[in-house]
Amino acid sequence: MSSPSRSTGLARTLGGRLTFANVVSLLALFVALGGSSYAAIKIDSGDIANNSVRSEDLRNNDVHGRDIAKDTVRGTDVRDNDLQGRDVRDNTISGEDVKESSLGTVPSAADAQTLAGKAPSAFLGSDKLVRDGLLKPLAHGETETIVASGPFTWKARCTDDGGGNTRLTITAESTEAGSFVGGFADTGQPVSPGSPATVFDQPVNTSVYTIGFPLSGVAPSGAAPLGLAFIGANIAGLDCVVNGVLWP
Repeated sequence: MSSPSRSTGLARTLGGRLTFANVVSLLALFVALGGSSYAAIKIDSGDIANNSVRSEDLRNNDVHGRDIAKDTVRGTDVRDNDLQGRDVRDNTISGEDVKESSLGTVPSAADAQTLAGKAPSAFLGSDKLVRDGLLKPLAHGETETIVASGPFTWKARCTDDGGGNTRLTITAESTEAGSFVGGFADTGQPVSPGSPATVFDQPVNTSVYTIGFPLSGVAPSGAAPLGLAFIGANIAGLDCVVNGVLWP
């Protein structure tokens, strides 16, 4: 226990050093320390004015995905041209997510619209070739269409001429008046509806299969098919056979 004289001396020492300014400074320090501790424990979103926290108030790289409500980030929240491939999960972009009109030509498919650098118009399409398919067998007395295009139709008739010969006759028809067809070893002849023209007519007494005659014609409408007919007689156990190809 301090003696009265010692306590009195300490009081005199402190009393000589304490001033009003010292007392106010100490009080301010205690209030600041106590207030900061209080704020750190008690402050919440209700204590922050709306729209007052700015980007500079947040520590860099400290906001995480869990801090953002789901389905709230929109395209307008992302800076243009800032997303890269590494920002997108692999195998998640589907065709419906891509605007097709914005796609350019794939470099490796630069020739997709051409063939060997040539446009489609440089080639003859499959619709430009008419084939009658397999050989058509004809027995004596039968008639078969070889091929048809536009107003034109070519037909073959197989007969026995009574003298031991098989006779093969080819006629051409047109549904367009004023048409003209080419013949075999001649200059051709006119043909109109109801008036077929004979373009090949020969008896055969041996086995033969050959290119028999040209298939050609021209009509006032501009139709002008061109092709070849293949004919045979007395082959493969058949009286007659015919087929042909035609370019309309």
